[in-house]
Amino acid sequence: PERPTWKLSGEVDCSGVLIDFRPKGGPPNLLGKFDGQGITFPDGNRWPKTAGIVGEYSDPNHPEGFRVVTALNDQALIVGSDGPKEAQWKLAAKMDGDNVLIDFSPKGGPKDLLGKFDGSGIVFPDGNRWPKIN
Repeated sequence: PERPTWKLSGEVDCSGVLIDFRPKGGPPNLLGKFDGQGITFPDGNRWPKTAGIVGEYSDPNHPEGFRVVTALNDQALIVGSDGPKEAQWKLAAKMDGDNVLIDFSPKGGPKDLLGKFDGSGIVFPDGNRWPKIN
């Protein structure tokens, strides 16, 4: 999907991360503190730690489509499309470690399809694998 992107730089030390937010119109040196579960900034904004499965994927069965996985705790949401002229869809999922149980019923598939994150993609029982692209 076409989305605006930006890149931030920073420095990491034992107390946190000093980030230059100028590319986003913010301050040059904002200190975020690590707490084991994410990064918290002085204004209370928090970036939670995300699972390795979070990211953008391709699907060899739909090479012109996309899949984006987001997660909070053990719940995941997969947003995607099978091609540029296809409707966008959303699938609910539950995560347990490297396993993700996806409800494909909105697309006419099974309600509980198990996918396994292998470190660089999601592998399904039928042999299909969504490679992680970002």
